[in-house]
Amino acid sequence: MSEQEPIIRHTFSSQERYILINLAEQILELLGSPPEARDPLHDVVGISGSELPPEDPVLKRLLPSAYKEIQDAAEFRRYTEDALREKKRAHAYLIRESLIDDEGLGEEIVQGDRELDITSIRISIKSDDAWSWLGGLNDIRLALAVRLEIGGTSMGDLPSDGHRVDSGSSQKTASENQKEIHRKYELMTDSDPMKAVYAVYNWLGWLQEEFLKQMDPDLDGPVTEGSEKAS
Repeated sequence: MSEQEPIIRHTFSSQERYILINLAEQILELLGSPPEARDPLHDVVGISGSELPPEDPVLKRLLPSAYKEIQDAAEFRRYTEDALREKKRAHAYLIRESLIDDEGLGEEIVQGDRELDITSIRISIKSDDAWSWLGGLNDIRLALAVRLEIGGTSMGDLPSDGHRVDSGSSQKTASENQKEIHRKYELMTDSDPMKAVYAVYNWLGWLQEEFLKQMDPDLDGPVTEGSEKAS
């Protein structure tokens, strides 16, 4: 079988690279390490024994309850939470390792009218990893959304399976959230530390959109509203 051709290519500046590595590592720390030893029943049917939702607000967002009824939600979580944690850990780890790999370093790179410094990195993502990258970016964006106190649905958020950008039922809420984000951002002074968090949140939305467009050049319309690249 021939080797897959990359379907996404992107160059990260040194600042963008540093930010994304740091955020991916925070997600890995938050999700915790996989247990070294576990009940054999877990490997057979995936039962984790965890029935209660996590107390940490970011983990609540990353590992949401699937049902409103407490008993149904607990039963579903008991069978699925460990697998979901492992999946999200894998996504964050992939992003981190892709950006830490220094294979693409050592020379200045010219991109358009911009000459990038030697700590920039150009990555190529194959189809097998594309959705994992998008899922990992989405998890980071969700974590930032909690810190920014953005509502449960925001433009560019993907569900836990990482295969959808936005549902029709949440479109209005997402648009309203994005407008509120920009209103808050415009009112912030440059010295406000949260302004940088808003900028990164919007940049991640822009990055998701760019990756999706490379995956599907016929994608109709923007994935995010008002998202722009971090300078």
